[in-house]
Amino acid sequence: MTAILQSESSECGLACLAMVSSAYGLQQDLVTLRRRFSVSLKGATLQQLMAHAGAMGFSSRPLKLDLDELKELQTPCILHWDMNHFVVLKRVNRSGALILDPAVGERRLPFSEISRHFTGVALELTPNTEFKSQAPAPRVSLRALTGKVLGLKRSLLQIFAVAVVLELFAIVAPLFNQLVVDDVLSSGDRDLLAVLVIGFGLLLLVQTALALARSWMVILLGQTLSLQWMGNVFAHLVRLPVEFFEKRHLGDISSRFGAVGAIQKTLATAAVEALLDGLMAVAALLMMLIYAPTLAAVVIAAVAAYGLLRWAAYQPFRDAAAERLVVAARESTHFLETLHAITPLKLFGREEERRARWQNLIVEVQNRDVRTAKMSMGLNTAHGLIFGVENLLVLWLGAKLIISSQFAGAGLAGGMTVGMLFASISYKTQFSSRYCAGATRTR
Repeated sequence: MTAILQSESSECGLACLAMVSSAYGLQQDLVTLRRRFSVSLKGATLQQLMAHAGAMGFSSRPLKLDLDELKELQTPCILHWDMNHFVVLKRVNRSGALILDPAVGERRLPFSEISRHFTGVALELTPNTEFKSQAPAPRVSLRALTGKVLGLKRSLLQIFAVAVVLELFAIVAPLFNQLVVDDVLSSGDRDLLAVLVIGFGLLLLVQTALALARSWMVILLGQTLSLQWMGNVFAHLVRLPVEFFEKRHLGDISSRFGAVGAIQKTLATAAVEALLDGLMAVAALLMMLIYAPTLAAVVIAAVAAYGLLRWAAYQPFRDAAAERLVVAARESTHFLETLHAITPLKLFGREEERRARWQNLIVEVQNRDVRTAKMSMGLNTAHGLIFGVENLLVLWLGAKLIISSQFAGAGLAGGMTVGMLFASISYKTQFSSRYCAGATRTR
């Protein structure tokens, strides 16, 4: 059972019913429930929820209980929250409970936090003989989401082709360090140095020109897609019935429309860059394995540790982003509605009341940002520690391999050389940075 987010401020009860029913095999989306059960602008009452649940094949059991009795409830069940909201209680443990909030998403809350929201009213739902499971509805395709977009495939292929060539240049670049250190400095060959500088200088010019071409193509693609996608979404928005706007806050509609830009950037740019980062990381890893498998093992271990850390941090960051979107939408709605109603507010002397309410809302946004910043700070600190230790180990093991090769008499004919260590470090940096960049884009 996963969280189902409400798209209207008044449909938290329907979202809770959809989540509970999915736990028992009845997959219902909000669109279906919205058409089946009418909900007023003030939302659904507990009695209405029981009636809706009975029509879906559930037997309802409303309860009045204390906080320490939550563990005795049959989960999943519905809790009354903040006197004007419903959430789903998924699981209770010793330290707190797992809450599925239709307004935010999945939240793990301690009992101290739950006590500030839980009103003491719960609703247990049990399938009866009339209950029938149902397969989930087919998902909306990407084409249906974005509408018709002209020139997308051709532009993406062009950007991908240019980017692949750039990545090949990036793979060749560390060889310059190795050749200069091992062949030029050891022999004092100035002619070879001049040839290497001229050759890699020409490669640098070609690489710079291709990078400019790719940047320009990305700009053109972004502008074209932004115009088409936002035009499609706006055209769909103005065709919606009046009921759609009556049941949603103005700030919520505005924030969701503004998210089109983030979706467009993710699908058109971040997806291609993440794919290229993955290919580049694989190529850099192969070069490291060729140069020094021992050093490659250290880098792989560090990247794996960072990957586990990001995996563990994904859900908290996702919940934080969803909660930030909700509280920011409330603040934006209050701000816009205050501006629209400024004349009657002044006539009735309610300016200070609106200002105080806005102050509380903006503080909620700032508090959410501070909590997110704390998580980011912890993740960045762990990132610096992991790859700092990795860098020390690579230098230490690389130096030991060079010393062992020199004492074994291998010299420059085999084993690890100083130039090979420089090239390995370059490939290590490319592998780590591309992996972390790809992980950040797909978070």
